[in-house]
Amino acid sequence: MNLKIIYVLVAAAVVTVLLYLVIDRILPARWRKSEVEDSESFTLDSVNVLIGLLFSILLAFVIASVLSDYDNARSDAQSEANALGAIYGFAHGIPEPTQSTWKRDSRDYARLVIDQDWPLMQHQQSSDAAWTAINTLRNDIFSFQPANDQERSLQDKSIDKVQDIYDARRTRVDLINAGVPNFLWYSLVGGAVLVVLFPLLTKPHLTVRLLIAVAIQGAVIAGALYLVSILNHPFSGSYRVDPKAFEILLGRFNSS
Repeated sequence: MNLKIIYVLVAAAVVTVLLYLVIDRILPARWRKSEVEDSESFTLDSVNVLIGLLFSILLAFVIASVLSDYDNARSDAQSEANALGAIYGFAHGIPEPTQSTWKRDSRDYARLVIDQDWPLMQHQQSSDAAWTAINTLRNDIFSFQPANDQERSLQDKSIDKVQDIYDARRTRVDLINAGVPNFLWYSLVGGAVLVVLFPLLTKPHLTVRLLIAVAIQGAVIAGALYLVSILNHPFSGSYRVDPKAFEILLGRFNSS
């Protein structure tokens, strides 16, 4: 949907430029009669600068927001995988059969995150089975009865790590619904149209330099909106956070 809006914006700008070119060539005399006075020109230029400034602030805010969400999503996924790997490592100091249980639970959760969570997150959903798997891991850690101080210490550390997994997972699931609200998209598109087309509405003549400047400005704005679009949802789109951390972790689990 957002890409379609950008395509419509670019198409509208191109059509408008072509329309002005036709008018400028067919009715040059009438076009020149509409020249604004110096005072009016100064006022219109000031309005143009104000529109450009406000749009730049809004665009910078939106870009910073989507970049922050993307960075947080990648960081939380890495933290979640690190905490799971730590629990798997702590299990080596726990006697059987609990050791195998913790390891199995860790492998199951990592596999479900890769096979179910990530595909679902592309559609702003999450896996219920993965929630069940992390609950199972937590319950197995809590139910362990340590026989000495070393095992008790490993259990306490594992409890802390499973809480870290819960926190990171909740944040990750919350971020699947992150993105630019519709009203901000409408503001961006409306502002982009004004910024690109306002100079054409205020100039008495269309020159090659003006058209080139408008085209460059439109290309830069379209590129910025495209960047916002591909980063709008951290776990979907062509440039998204992948489950690489969990894939590496699962590979280590299986090899050990």
